[in-house]
Formats: sequence, structure tokens, C-alpha cells
Amino acid sequence: MAVPGRNPCHRPGVRPQGLHPAEAVLARAALARWPTLAEELEAELQYRKCGHLLLAENEVEAEHLQSFVQRQHELGFADVAFLDRKEVFRLVPGLGEQVTAGSFSPASGQADPRLTTRAFATAAQRQGASYWTSTACLALQRVADRVVGAQTGRGLVQAEQIVLAAGAWLFHER
Repeated sequence: MAVPGRNPCHRPGVRPQGLHPAEAVLARAALARWPTLAEELEAELQYRKCGHLLLAENEVEAEHLQSFVQRQHELGFADVAFLDRKEVFRLVPGLGEQVTAGSFSPASGQADPRLTTRAFATAAQRQGASYWTSTACLALQRVADRVVGAQTGRGLVQAEQIVLAAGAWLFHER
């Protein structure tokens, strides 16, 4: 169970906890970049570094969290900490009595996905990119191991670099 705690951050997360191991390198780079990303993109993202808390409600879940924290450390997220019951309640007073432990990542935060999506699109346009919304990607065109184009509902697109942002339309204001 993830709990936002008593802070103003209730937006989609920027966090390392629970990612697939293959994402660890990218996640570490992203966590390092988020604090200055608004400046880089020249836009307000409403990014806040508030931390991310996972809770255990029994001893079995607490044991899983201990193993989980150890795996996070192995992936290079040394700041992820296992918290006993007392430490969890010190961090977030007033939680339910069933809480037995937690893991906390202080480097995690939240940002506004609509603002962030628009900021990336605008920054890309400043660099000469174009983007389409509401356009189906039907297939990727490859040469050897490199993607060189995409067959879309609007036709074939070829480019030096292609970003397929499936689902980003959810955050794009129409």
C-alpha cells in the first residue's frame, strides 16, 4: 500500500521503488535530473520531492519489504530504507494500527503529468521535432537493430530518432 502521507504531493510518482531491474540505470539518471528539469525544459512541472512510502500490515508483508529494500540497495538505490513500526509512525503520525513496517525513498517525488508532457513536447518542438496526438502507431520500421520509422494511421514516418509515447495522450490537453 502506498501512502502519500501528510504532504501536498498527491500526483503521479517519480520513484525508484518497485521498478523492474532493467529500469534501474534509467531511474537513477531520472531521479538525478528531475530537480532541474523544469529549468531545462523552461516550464513549470509542479515537481516536488516528497518521498515515497510503502507499508506493510503484517509480519509477512514486513519480511517482503525487508527483502525488497535489500534488492533496491543492490540496484543502487542506497537511500531506500526499511522502517520499523515506530519509524513509520514518526514519519506519518495517525496511520492505522495495522501498520507494522514500511520502506521509504526520500529521493522520490511527484510532478504534474499534463504539464510535464506539454513541456517535453514544447521543448522538442524548439529543437525541430514534430509530434502528433491521437495517431495510432501500427508498426515500427527497423533496419537491423535500429528503429528508423513508424507506420502510423497517417502514413509512414521516417526519422533519425523516434519517440513512441504510448499513453501520453492521456496527459495532453486537447
